[in-house]
Amino acid sequence: QQQQQQQHPSLTTALNNQPYQQQQMPGTTTTTVRGRERYCSGGAWVGPAPAWPTPPATCSVETCDFSRVKPEYAKCCETFRKRYEGLFGGNNSDSNSVSFAKKKELEVVSRKIGGLFYLMGKDIAEENGAVTQELGVKLNDLAGALERMDFGTVNAVLLDIGAKHWEEAVYWYPSLKRIVKQ
Repeated sequence: QQQQQQQHPSLTTALNNQPYQQQQMPGTTTTTVRGRERYCSGGAWVGPAPAWPTPPATCSVETCDFSRVKPEYAKCCETFRKRYEGLFGGNNSDSNSVSFAKKKELEVVSRKIGGLFYLMGKDIAEENGAVTQELGVKLNDLAGALERMDFGTVNAVLLDIGAKHWEEAVYWYPSLKRIVKQ
């Protein structure tokens, strides 16, 4: 029996009623993904990826300066603003007839969509979070499909934006879906 235990170390733990602990092979490292931090194969901490820049907290649909939006996105911004006002009736957050939850939802959606308009601005560089050219084309396609009431295309474009541009769109994407899907 001693010969058998020397040949198979896992049998030793099973025979002694001790829990089996997996041994790490020498020369290997563990890779963890807690959040977005990573360890390279040499064991050095690479660290988390930098967060995508977000617009100022004061941005909203009501306070957005549409004259600062890039000309190629003007039609898109106008379509989204009309859609927002059609759903929420403009600035109804001061009305007493609107529930607290609806006011909060209005405030969040306004801030996020206003942030999208800010990121479409002329003075914002791509390294500061501006909408990339590829994403801008998709947003224009989305706006055109909304105007044509082509909801098959709307869903396809939303799916494409969510799948391919998630890191860039994570700030405003849920609110955009909210105004588009209603």
